[in-house]
Amino acid sequence: MADPGQIISFQLIAGQKGGAEAEQRLRSAGFEQIARTPDEGRLHVVASRELIERVFGFSLQERRRPGRVGSGQREIVDLVLPEGAELPANLADVVESIVFPVTPDYSQSPRRGGGL
Repeated sequence: MADPGQIISFQLIAGQKGGAEAEQRLRSAGFEQIARTPDEGRLHVVASRELIERVFGFSLQERRRPGRVGSGQREIVDLVLPEGAELPANLADVVESIVFPVTPDYSQSPRRGGGL
């Protein structure tokens, strides 16, 4: 079993061939946890970092930044695709883009004016 810290959730926006074709190709590449949105334009994928990097053919990069949650400080690590990364040929024609989640920095969130 993969280290729980290495499990990554991301979204994949399907290309013109649609979500069903993209899902089929991802499953044949080894991805197991895939959920389609009702409009079938997006796929939510959960997989180990090792599988993602092996199938996509490149290592994910870590972008580190300081962040605050409440009164505490912590380092936030966001995963990003390397500059110029290209998907393998078996996925390139069914994937429009890949979106890795970005951890919000709550100290930068807009605040409501006034109030109690």
